[in-house]
Amino acid sequence: MKLDGMKLSCFVVLFMLVCFTGDIRAQGGSNYSIIGVGDLTDANGAFYDGIAGAATAMPSAEHINLSNPAMWTYNKSTRLQFGYRFNQQMVETNRPLASSNGTIYQNNGMVDNISGIFAIDTAGGISASAGLTRISDINYYIANGFEIEKDGLTASGKTYYQGQGGINNAHIGAAFRVHDDVSIGMSLGYYFGDIHQSVQTIYNESTGYSTDYLRDFRLTGTNYRVGVDVIAAPGLNISASYAGDLGLDIENRLIRLANFSTTGLELDTLESLDGTTNLPARLGLGASYLLDRLRFVADLQFTSVSGFEFRPPQNGELKNGLAFAIGAERTPSRFAGARFGEKISYRLGFGYKDLYYRVNGQDISEYYLGAGLSLPLPGRAIIDIGMLIGQRGTLDAELVQESFLRLNFAISIGDSWFIPFEREYD
Repeated sequence: MKLDGMKLSCFVVLFMLVCFTGDIRAQGGSNYSIIGVGDLTDANGAFYDGIAGAATAMPSAEHINLSNPAMWTYNKSTRLQFGYRFNQQMVETNRPLASSNGTIYQNNGMVDNISGIFAIDTAGGISASAGLTRISDINYYIANGFEIEKDGLTASGKTYYQGQGGINNAHIGAAFRVHDDVSIGMSLGYYFGDIHQSVQTIYNESTGYSTDYLRDFRLTGTNYRVGVDVIAAPGLNISASYAGDLGLDIENRLIRLANFSTTGLELDTLESLDGTTNLPARLGLGASYLLDRLRFVADLQFTSVSGFEFRPPQNGELKNGLAFAIGAERTPSRFAGARFGEKISYRLGFGYKDLYYRVNGQDISEYYLGAGLSLPLPGRAIIDIGMLIGQRGTLDAELVQESFLRLNFAISIGDSWFIPFEREYD
């Protein structure tokens, strides 16, 4: 039985939506995601991970750029894009009670984007896009041992801190060329997500009783993203994008679950509050240059926490962040008779982030290398593989240092939906 492109696309969309809403993941991720809204990401997919996320000025005819909507004018066909991300963490600490050797391994995985783009008029660069993306991720699991002596009595045990969830964004937008060398784009979105936190204390002594504190957040809000791209010279793109929101509504509930030896299990709702905040706004500036079949790209991104007041770090503060990335791509050959190896695109990149928080007087940063490739499939389908490997944090000031490997797999399916036809006039 032959499965045409449309049926295949519908099947993949249904499958990925089930995975997305189910939030499939394993236990443990970055322990620094306990702060704020966790790890912020544009969820661009494996293609842009290969150049360390330097996407602001990176044009592509086969991929959907979610950092800068102005780049949608380069898409030449209608495409559906699906991505899945896997994260492996090695967490190190100097705390003697954290684990037997001060090192633990954690991992998690998630669907990070389901997006589509419609090339309505390739001559005028008119395109529309819609999709569902993961823009922040929280996934941590921390265990701290303790020992307390008072009035001749000793109590010891462990406190477990666990958190899961994040924020998703459903967007719709459009882009078009206002001049042969100038493109603009804009998208509107709706934030929605849940964050689940728990703090569990377990005593080694039989006289102690376990206590769990469960906190749930529900977040909703609207957002926007605008972008511009200018072809400043043949092969040279200079671009900018800005992402902000119109407010984030928060529902907050705190529950205590205690197991007393005399009265048994008790459940109390300690707090039920609502509030509002703004997510960190982000300004991106970028440039790319195509030389023969090599494209070089650079990105600079500013993160502002003005108006953002949500889950600040203990013994720390929220602050503005800064990131930069550089990369290069060997573009694929467009000749029909080219060898398969010439139709593969290869990418390398390097990135650095000064993150949007400070803990125990320490600025938290990460640096990483990116690598990736794109494999063409029959028709207009493409498989992208991207990898980021790097390090975050520090062992100073009783903090943790994380070495990470992030793998991103994506499939992009293309088709021609809007085909010009000749008009006859009387």
